[in-house]
Amino acid sequence: MLAMPLCAQPPQRIVSLNLCTDLLLLELLPREHIAAVTELAPDPVYSLMAHKAQGLPIVRQDMESILGFQPDLVLATRFSDPYTVQRLQSLGVPVRQFDIPSTVEGTRGFIREVSAALGRPVEGERLLAQFDQRWQALGEQAAQGPHKRVMLYRPGGVTMGRDTLEDAVLQQAGMVNVAAGMGYRQWTELSLETVLQARPDAVLLDDDGRHSDSLAQGMGGHPALQAAGITSYSMAHKYWICPGPHLADAVTVLRELLL
Repeated sequence: MLAMPLCAQPPQRIVSLNLCTDLLLLELLPREHIAAVTELAPDPVYSLMAHKAQGLPIVRQDMESILGFQPDLVLATRFSDPYTVQRLQSLGVPVRQFDIPSTVEGTRGFIREVSAALGRPVEGERLLAQFDQRWQALGEQAAQGPHKRVMLYRPGGVTMGRDTLEDAVLQQAGMVNVAAGMGYRQWTELSLETVLQARPDAVLLDDDGRHSDSLAQGMGGHPALQAAGITSYSMAHKYWICPGPHLADAVTVLRELLL
């Protein structure tokens, strides 16, 4: 984690370069301190906070656009363009880069790190406490059963196994992630034959909005699945696209969908 220069007051003009930091900005900051967010933040296909992002300035991923907002803090991730990050730092613009975690424990750390960078640790702890309370209550409810065996199928023909946010949500919803049980990790290619051999109770299509392709949709309606009695469902990817408190919403939606 890059060190942040000491300052007399919390940053007042924050620019976010990633949807995941967009979402936490919208949770933690008054609107007047958000200088700009990415184009995905107000898009309801990808953002659960789209309603709060409407009307905010949109930043492009280039120096001219970023500097035009005169930020006193830029939030980036390890996926951000390293050249842009280095140039910003060379010009004296404070930049914080964050890893995007793939576990719930990592999500808790992410919330704390972002809120601390914003000078809002109290708000971060409040948000985290609300999330933990909901997460625990949902887990206790799900423990009562039933426990469906689910195979997740993403656009591009892959599944998500162990050590992923998707797996954590499935577990907290009381589901059995078949792919994780088979030893698969994240981004594992999945064939129709593998699904049929695993015989899950349901195939969950991870709907990536406008980028969902015919391969994923075709899997859900495949006659072989229907003949095997395997039901398919579709869940919007925006519920677990990023680590954050909305993972509890993903658990709620998943239980409503499958039970």
